[in-house]
Amino acid sequence: MQLASGPPGSCGTSDIFTVTVQNSGFRFVLNQPQVPWQPQRVFTATIAPDGSFNAGTGIAYMRGTASQGHMQGQIVGDACQFQFEADSDGTF
Repeated sequence: MQLASGPPGSCGTSDIFTVTVQNSGFRFVLNQPQVPWQPQRVFTATIAPDGSFNAGTGIAYMRGTASQGHMQGQIVGDACQFQFEADSDGTF
């Protein structure tokens, strides 16, 4: 997970990107301590048959693709934006 935009010192860049995919879905919590009115955003995603996912509402969202043990995408929070990539030993 890499910071794409936002203030580097306060965007939770030390958080490790990890999700557990079960039943074609996952949940991810974005910590954003610099946003007092929304210190966490919770994204609950369903992976579509084509491997795409899109979770969130309004300005905050998480979207990307997952297939053959590889996941990539974008997380947009209230003050920061991240790009991510993850690999697994299994398949989605």
